[in-house]
This record gives sequence, structure tokens and C-alpha cells, in this order.
Amino acid sequence: MSKEKFKIINDDNENGQTKCPKCGASNLHYDIDKEKLVCNYCMEEYDKEVIKNKRQADKLDSEIRGEATKDIDNNASDLVTIKCDGCGAEIVANTSESLSTCCHWCGSMLSINKQVDNGIIPDEILPFKIKKEQAFNNIVNYSSKKMPFTANKFKKNLKLENIHGVYFPYLIFDTKAHGKYSGIGEITTRTYHNDDDTLYDVDVYKVERNFNIIVDDLTIESNFERLDKYNIKQKNNVINAILPFDTENCIRFNANYVKGYTSEKRDIDINNIKNKIDDQVRDIVRNRLNSTLKQYNRGVKWENEKINYIGKQWLSAYLPVWLYSFKDSKGTLHYVAVNARTGETVGSIPINRSKLFLVMGLIILLSLTIGLCSSLLLCSLLKISLYITIPILIVSFFIGLFSSIIVFIVEDYKYSNLHWIRHNYEIETKCELKYTESNVDIKVDSLKRVCHGYQYGANNNKIHGEFTPINKNTK
Repeated sequence: MSKEKFKIINDDNENGQTKCPKCGASNLHYDIDKEKLVCNYCMEEYDKEVIKNKRQADKLDSEIRGEATKDIDNNASDLVTIKCDGCGAEIVANTSESLSTCCHWCGSMLSINKQVDNGIIPDEILPFKIKKEQAFNNIVNYSSKKMPFTANKFKKNLKLENIHGVYFPYLIFDTKAHGKYSGIGEITTRTYHNDDDTLYDVDVYKVERNFNIIVDDLTIESNFERLDKYNIKQKNNVINAILPFDTENCIRFNANYVKGYTSEKRDIDINNIKNKIDDQVRDIVRNRLNSTLKQYNRGVKWENEKINYIGKQWLSAYLPVWLYSFKDSKGTLHYVAVNARTGETVGSIPINRSKLFLVMGLIILLSLTIGLCSSLLLCSLLKISLYITIPILIVSFFIGLFSSIIVFIVEDYKYSNLHWIRHNYEIETKCELKYTESNVDIKVDSLKRVCHGYQYGANNNKIHGEFTPINKNTK
């Protein structure tokens, strides 16, 4: 998209000193208890700032982009020159290592707040709210209580000093739009149960919905590696699963909030994920429309899904995560992540297979014991031969084996966290949908003795945006 098609929010962030409003000192720190920046000299609290010119989603009438969302220049250097306001010296800082440095001439603290073309500086930041100790307790409880088969080495390595605070980069999308959806809905009116099959009488309706929609703070990772959620060697989907954050509390970026924490920089441009965002917006719409489709017990097949954007807003943000990582003997990286605002904890845990196999063996042994006791009691009561115990024991063994295999599959799947955990953005994203016309559907056909119990091609509950591929070639 050319520059003429959208507006840039220029927030006039400085790169240099962020001074205390009371004493003028540049040495500030973030107090997690007060959730404010505090001067290290006079202890004056530094009020949070919001981004100027940021629009509310319901006020959008054009496309707006935060200055930090501009396309990343892959040739941009990580070295940034900062002019010290204290003595006038020019200091070189390496943004790949830190977003703050100290002037070696006068000792003033310097922060890199101005947008840099390497994607390291976001528009907004959501400061840490949960302390490291609480995050540690969350991870311990998660790995011990929820996951009783956690590998011993994982638990042994789980120490407070191995928990790290990280700011991960995200793109936050708001939109105001008008939509028109049309398709076919089906209702089962009668069911026939035969010996060989079940048949259905069906009423077919033409379904149409016209609406205005506001989507507020749809959030997506803006780092290629983190967005690769189904990498078998690196269980990145845990970062996605701890969403949503309370992004409405994001504030203007200030590098002083990042002191003491690590961060990753954005390497995804808007054009890389526009298609994915569009699909996620359609998923959100489908989810909201379902409240008026409950009568269609065979589902609805949307054939036309038109969304006309009235306004859009893109902002780059840093969101806080407490992270514990562990590499198992196979070289697979496991993560447990804690949302540093809500405390939501999700993880990929290496499993203690020896303990699991022991439990499987005990299940088989218990099944055999129950079978043996039952057969001996049966023989004693009915005065029959003990040979009857053999088939009972065989059946008991296979029941125990089948049960233990089910336990293994369920536990192994639960610990691996490859597919089943995700951010349910279609439900959890803030959204307001208002219908512009009354919902009057028209009956167009009646079908007799249909063999399927559902409408073929029904898509009103489908999720597409989760699996939309990232477009890596947009230049």
C-alpha cells in the first residue's frame, strides 16, 4: 500500500533522556508494585503516557498506522547514535543488546525511544504487572499439579533464577467495517430411524445478514519465529495461548520500562499478515453471527462473506511474558509461559515416560487382579472348573492394555501441547456487532429423506485465520 493510502501516527518520541519531572534526573526505574516509573534520586513517580492521536475503534474512518509499524529495513543497523541532553556528547548504543545506555562523559542515563528502521522500537508497551515470584509459583503449580508426569530434570531445573521476563512484539489491529453475509441454512424437521440408516427431512433457507462491526485490539505475534506455532522442535504455541492481554491499558513506549527485561524485535510487516488478519476478522464475524443462527441445527453455509472496511488502525506493541525454557534430551525446546498481566499459565512439558509406563503397568495389573478375583468368585459360587478363569483373564488383560494405551495417548498429547492450545481470538477479541437490517430468512426448499445429519459445506463454525499462511514475499 502506498503512503498516500494511510495516515501515520507521529508521536514525536525522543531518543535521549527521559527526565524526572521534579528533579530533572535521567535515572528512572519501573516499580512493578506501583506500575509506574520512579526517579532513583527523588523517588518522584512518573505518570504513564498514552499515544497521542490514537483513535478509538468506533471513531475510525480511514487507515491509520503507528510510526513503529512502518516496513522494516533489513539493512538498518542496530547501532544508534544518541545525543546526550546533559553534556551534548553523541553516544553510540547497540539496540540488539539494550534500549538504554549511560553517557560515559556525564553519567546521564539515555534511552532509545525514537523509531528505528530495524523494528526494535514499538508504538506501545504494556508494563509488567505480575512479579517474578508469582510467575515462578504459577509455573510450579502448573508443572506439578496439572502435569503429574512432568520429567524430573525439568522440575529440578525449575528455579527462580531460570525464569526470565521478556517483552514480545505484537501488532494490534482495530477496525470499523460494514459486512454483508449470505448463504444457505438448513433445519432438520423429521428423522427416520431404519435398521441400516438414519434419514432426515430438511427445510432449506436463504440466510442473509447485514451489519456494522467494530473489532477492538485484535492481537497477533509480529515475529516470524514466534508465529511458527507448530514447530515440533520449538513449542512456540504457548506464547499464543496465554493471550489475551489487557491491551486497552497499553501506554506510550518508553525504554525505561524495558530495563531489567529482555525483548525481541518485530520482523513482520503489515503486508506479511494482512491476509491472516482479514481471515481472523471473518472468523470473529462468523462467531458473532452464530447467535442468530441457533435454529439451523444442520449448520449454515456462508457463500458470500463481504466485509468493507470503513477504517483501520495498526499499532506495534511490546507485551510482557514470564518465560521458563527447557531443552530435553532430544533437543526439543519446551516453554512454560506466564501472561505477566493476567497470570494465565500455559506450557509444553517434557513427560516422564518411565513414570507413565509404570502407571500403565499398574492399570494392566489392576485389571488382571479384578478379573482373577471375579473369576475365582464365580467358580466358587457356581462350582465350575477353574479353566473359566483363562478367558476372563485374557479379556481383563486386553481391557487393561486398552485403558493404559488411552491414558498414554491422552497424557502424551496433553504434555506435548502441539495443537490443542491456542488463543481463541474469534471469541476473546473485543467486538461489537450491530445489525443494520432485521434478520428475516426465506424458506426456499424442502428436502425429503436426506442421508446426512448435517449440511454439507456448513462453515459457520469454521476457523480459517488460525492456519492462514504468512506471506513472506511482499516487497
